[in-house]
Amino acid sequence: MRKALLTTATISLLMIAPALARADTVVVEPDVDSWVMEQPDGTVTTIDGDVVVGTTLPDTVQVIEVPKHQKYRYGYINKRRVLIDGSTRKVIKVYE
Repeated sequence: MRKALLTTATISLLMIAPALARADTVVVEPDVDSWVMEQPDGTVTTIDGDVVVGTTLPDTVQVIEVPKHQKYRYGYINKRRVLIDGSTRKVIKVYE
């Protein structure tokens, strides 16, 4: 009985683990990526620290709404293009 329980638990974990690993992955529509990359290097906003996915931007950072996609914002921060969640102001993608 114990062996069957361990086997079931192991199989369940193996099935769930990949989904948990992708929990922070954001799928962005291709036209959003294209629009962001087409924007000219604008005024650079500088913030302390690195701009990484998950960083919440202060209200003082100017962001621009992405046309046709109101849930996204765009900014040029620390000389990097970033895509921002409009409702939380969290960085969801950093373009290289």
